[in-house]
Amino acid sequence: MIPFHAKTRNQVINILSTNPKTGLNLEEASYRLKKHGKNKIIHEKKISKLKILFRQIKNPLVYILLAAILISTVIGEYLDSIVIFAIVVLNSSLGYYQEYKAEKALELLKKISAPNARVLRNKRIRLIPAENVVPGDIIVLETGDKIPADARLLKVTNLKVNESTLTGESNPISKSINSIQETKIIADQKNMAFAGTIVSYGRALAVVTCTGNKTQFGRIALSLKEIKEKETPLQKKLSLFTKKLEKAILGIIVILTIFGFIRGISITQSIMTAISLAVAAIPEGLPAVVTIALALGVQSMVKNKALIRKLSAIETLGAVTTICSDKTGTMTEGKMTVTQIYANNELIRLTGKGYETSGIFKTLSSKYDSSRLQKLMETAILCNNSQLQTKTGDPTELALLIAAKKANIKTEFVRVNEIPFDPEHKYMATVDMLKNKKQLHMKGAPEVVIKKCKYVYNNGRLKVLTEKDREKILSMNSRMASAALRVLALAYSKEGKEENLIFLGLTGMLDPARSEAKTAIKVCKKAGIRVIMITGDNAVTAQAIAKELNLRDRVITGEELEKIS
Repeated sequence: MIPFHAKTRNQVINILSTNPKTGLNLEEASYRLKKHGKNKIIHEKKISKLKILFRQIKNPLVYILLAAILISTVIGEYLDSIVIFAIVVLNSSLGYYQEYKAEKALELLKKISAPNARVLRNKRIRLIPAENVVPGDIIVLETGDKIPADARLLKVTNLKVNESTLTGESNPISKSINSIQETKIIADQKNMAFAGTIVSYGRALAVVTCTGNKTQFGRIALSLKEIKEKETPLQKKLSLFTKKLEKAILGIIVILTIFGFIRGISITQSIMTAISLAVAAIPEGLPAVVTIALALGVQSMVKNKALIRKLSAIETLGAVTTICSDKTGTMTEGKMTVTQIYANNELIRLTGKGYETSGIFKTLSSKYDSSRLQKLMETAILCNNSQLQTKTGDPTELALLIAAKKANIKTEFVRVNEIPFDPEHKYMATVDMLKNKKQLHMKGAPEVVIKKCKYVYNNGRLKVLTEKDREKILSMNSRMASAALRVLALAYSKEGKEENLIFLGLTGMLDPARSEAKTAIKVCKKAGIRVIMITGDNAVTAQAIAKELNLRDRVITGEELEKIS
């Protein structure tokens, strides 16, 4: 596989035989679609109704029952044959119904939201189904887009991508176009965009390098297909029981035939008597009882919004001793939330999680009047490019907008200019027209913003920012960061320039733990199940979330894990 991240833009364009100014022509795109196939992950073939039915019959105990039906018919025990046949049909029908329903539900899930992609072809940007994207296509990416295929970035404008579905990293990743040498780690490939990830912020032009099963997501899907299915503990026990039953039945037939021969009974009559007794010894109801018990388990899981593909999986779940779970979106909300604000020499806590627009501002001792944060919240709204209504944009910016909504702060403005966020200067600034006056609003890394500030509000009064004030603010920044919060500083200038900046405060945010995850972990612990959280975040963040979820405090980093193994 070609390491496109290690190649220059021109090298990538030459390898893929494309043109970033015109894109592929329609004939070439059609040829490549035939050559490389549709841009979709090819899962295992659709399971036929016959295969689902065969899965119900493919059971050693059912084989014995089928043999019993045949034998009962041969020896004239028609009533026994009918009863055993009815049990087999009931058992197979129940299992078939549950598994067929699960397969149909999974098919519907795969069809949901087939995305489109903007591609440059014949010098025109066209909107096409994402499955028709081919290697060499020039794609246009904007905020909110789901990236259709793996691609090498050619041009970026403040691009940030949410790669949590691929790497587990909850914070959007800033992207660049520079080639990166000597790395195989996906998270380090800053010049690549990967299929299935979401553009949180900015714009980009990229050339598609891989589609379908050759994408990173596709390779993961293929590796999962290589996992061989194993028997569940219950299936193993039933197989063992069936083998013992087979031996017992054969033993009964042999012993009764010998006794009949000794007593002068004909061989034929002895064998028929032995077979009749053997058939009577078969527990015909056992498969049905097992299937009904598993089906009840499936129904219970469905009520809790869990889809079970195979009945046997229910019993496997009951044998689980350890659960390894991803953090982002599973243990946590998957949405950044402002939980702390430092302003006016006070630490204010804010309630509400995720996209909840209601919350309470409070200090340790009392409720806090959110109107005192008017200018800070205005800056959070103005120095922002995300959209709260559509929930699109940078999760950090969305968190700031929601905090302002909780404070009931609104503002009308006209944007005049913008200094986009850049990883090097670590801040973003906008010049906005408010009430016919230009104002500059800034947000960014506290250590950077604080250096630019000249004034600070102290109990509502404007004063010169002293060195002592700076130390106090940076100390609070360290305290908030040690609690696994992502901290941003906000400031503004009445003059519309980066001069005489007034420090407004710090905002601390995180991806909060799910309340239902905490309950689930508690239930698991009671059941003797160990829960392990796996994340791409740093150890401090992982430990803070683990503490909130009442997990063990011990943290093992990737480096430590490599040394152990």
